[in-house]
Amino acid sequence: MSAIRWLAGMLIVVVLLTACLGEDLASPPDPYAPYRPALLEAFSSDFDRLSPLPRYDLELRLDVDTRHLEGSGTVIVSNTHTLPLSELYFRLYPNLSQYQGSIAIKEILVDGKMAAFGYTPDNTAIQVALTEPLPKGESVEVRYAWALDAPLIPAGYALFGESQGILSLPLSYPILAVSEMDTEGGRLKWHLETAPSFSDVAFTESALYQVRLIVDPDMTVITSGTVVSRTTTAEGMAAWQIVTGPIREFMLILSPRFEKASGKAYDTTVHSYFLPEDRLAGQRALAYAIAAVQVYNDRFGRYPFPELNIVEAPLENRGMEYPVVNLIGIDTYRERQEEQEFLIVHEIAHQWWYNLVGNDPVNRPWLDEGLAEYSAYIYFESVYGKEVAERIRHNRWEIPVAYARESGLDTVVGQSAFGFSPLNYEIMVYAKSALFFHALRQKMGDQAFFEWLQALVTDYRYQVLTPEAMLSEAERISGRDVQSVYERWILTAGHP
Repeated sequence: MSAIRWLAGMLIVVVLLTACLGEDLASPPDPYAPYRPALLEAFSSDFDRLSPLPRYDLELRLDVDTRHLEGSGTVIVSNTHTLPLSELYFRLYPNLSQYQGSIAIKEILVDGKMAAFGYTPDNTAIQVALTEPLPKGESVEVRYAWALDAPLIPAGYALFGESQGILSLPLSYPILAVSEMDTEGGRLKWHLETAPSFSDVAFTESALYQVRLIVDPDMTVITSGTVVSRTTTAEGMAAWQIVTGPIREFMLILSPRFEKASGKAYDTTVHSYFLPEDRLAGQRALAYAIAAVQVYNDRFGRYPFPELNIVEAPLENRGMEYPVVNLIGIDTYRERQEEQEFLIVHEIAHQWWYNLVGNDPVNRPWLDEGLAEYSAYIYFESVYGKEVAERIRHNRWEIPVAYARESGLDTVVGQSAFGFSPLNYEIMVYAKSALFFHALRQKMGDQAFFEWLQALVTDYRYQVLTPEAMLSEAERISGRDVQSVYERWILTAGHP
């Protein structure tokens, strides 16, 4: 064999070996590739720091005329506990009496096999039996199908259902219940509490979503995610493909009448959706929202999602937060416009204190509501100055708390929603807890206080924050004992 032929043969061998090694060394498929459009590029590394989150892949077929939804999909659930899982629970929030809707399960399969399931006595959750215990670190695929009906509410407050030409569908699917280890009993505890009607009802953990929505093409659709495509089906329906980053729950709100105005706050596009007759108020809402996102980005840390939505909704003069979506009551676009700015900046604050940094809003409602209220103080202080913020503190918090104390409505803030009544829930959970955060700021000093807020967003993003962890972080950063402030404002009633 000539030297040239030998060299040529060796070259072929080297090329083949390199190709084979290249295949062996090729990177595995990116499991988070479908969800990456729903996070800003600067936060793409967040996917690498996530613990195994539930992953939902849902298909929703919505008839807007009858408000009937047919749903199907899969949920990948990983066991992050030390104990094996023998069962799973899924919450059915539309069956709450205050929602006036209904949701029913058609079938459930676990890893491709039919599974037994049963409803809890109030029908707000189902228990799904696992044929084999699921060890720590292992995953299971749950496939389910369900049907949902939403109510028609002619007027007034309508959080769930259709009212005034707007269809709101929060939590319109079976969502995995939160579970945690009971340290005293060494057992697994599932959160299945049915919250009072005057409080927030859903305790949820971060999850990832891919959603395909089939709906009338005339509908304007606002969701908790990023739309990656919109096509037309053979039947002439609109098919929306939506993905999310790590969010607490998936929200859907629609109307054929919505108009939109948009602007930028840093790298986030802010959308304001409103009814045509409220166009000026809708544009004003956009300006307030952009200002709030800018202030909170500077004070708390950057908002990681490419979009944020402010939506005029049939909530009278009230608001409600969902991931990426903030509902603002119609009355604040009309006869109560003076309340609109505060309501918007409070609800947007929940994108940090609830969606990014989670907590248990049923058993510890004061934590996110107090932080959202005090965030509004920070907003008004930043935009209008200290004097305006101090007027808010006095009129909105100090006067109501003094009234509660004098009228026998004062109570311990650090308790579950069940410990309050409609007469004192907002005064305690919103106003008194906001005064706690103000007192905490005085104790820590401004520099440490804002460093602490940023640390909470950095260290507890997509997680659930407890009061104990929150106080520990405050003491670590400030070097001061803050327990006395906590005991005075959160654990004690009847103090000045």
